[in-house]
Amino acid sequence: MKVSVITCARYRHEGIGRLVRSIRESTHPDFELLIVDQSGGEIETEVLAAAEGDRRVRFLRLNEPVRSKAMNHGVRQSTGAVLAFTNDLCEPRPDWLEVLARLFCQTTADIICGKVSAPPYDVSTGYICEFDPGRPYLVTNQWCSLRQLGVGANMAMRRSVFARVGYFDECIGPGGIIPSGDDRDFLYRAVRVGCRVLVTPDPEVIHHDYRSWEEDGRDAGRSHSIGLAVPYAKFMRRRDPAAFYHYLSDFLGDARHAASRVARMRRPLGINRLRYYLEGAAQGFKPPLDPGTMVFRKHS
Repeated sequence: MKVSVITCARYRHEGIGRLVRSIRESTHPDFELLIVDQSGGEIETEVLAAAEGDRRVRFLRLNEPVRSKAMNHGVRQSTGAVLAFTNDLCEPRPDWLEVLARLFCQTTADIICGKVSAPPYDVSTGYICEFDPGRPYLVTNQWCSLRQLGVGANMAMRRSVFARVGYFDECIGPGGIIPSGDDRDFLYRAVRVGCRVLVTPDPEVIHHDYRSWEEDGRDAGRSHSIGLAVPYAKFMRRRDPAAFYHYLSDFLGDARHAASRVARMRRPLGINRLRYYLEGAAQGFKPPLDPGTMVFRKHS
């Protein structure tokens, strides 16, 4: 089973060589790695050096800054039966692709989301985004929280999923009018059309994207919370009860979390996360929405 690995890169040089080398060390040799560069060619030297002439590594250029556009470009250029996504600051385990290929052969899952771990770091000064489902579980209908689904740093799907769901929403994600959440939006739309999502700790990648707590209180935290709210807002616009229920449930969960941290005076308090979650819902109601695809239409 051939797996196409798609990664978007823009101005972050420090991890791209490590990513290319880790994919080339995969125990599953039937793959292609597509690096979609949005930095004007600035990372090409690092990619080619790490590839060492390996023809399975393909370097693509896209002169537009929106990450979801780069992901869609990679999907259209890929040839594998399975498409796997990770980011330019990740380091997949050597058996990452082997585990994904085996699970797609052994299960009826349409999409697989795996574990995202962090290397050792000082938790008192900052954080690295992680995702650990703990145990395998299968999501089969819309009565799920976005937090039950995985993250784009470790996400794979059968090619047939795109015929059912469509492509990534090009208004969402870094560089778009909505700053984050392109992966979660796609996953939520997928379960809404009946795709089966297997969430499991077995395929694992290491995430090296360290951020300080100060960053979390500003741009990074804002983007993350907005990205969680927007997919719900799309379906709330269609008066969908599951979207209303899970948006409210997640908001109340964050409120309890913030209240606990305020009571113990532990920073970050989490209050900004509530404000940004409300902001995300408001942003999700603004752009024109195609009711068939549930993708935002661009303003003319």
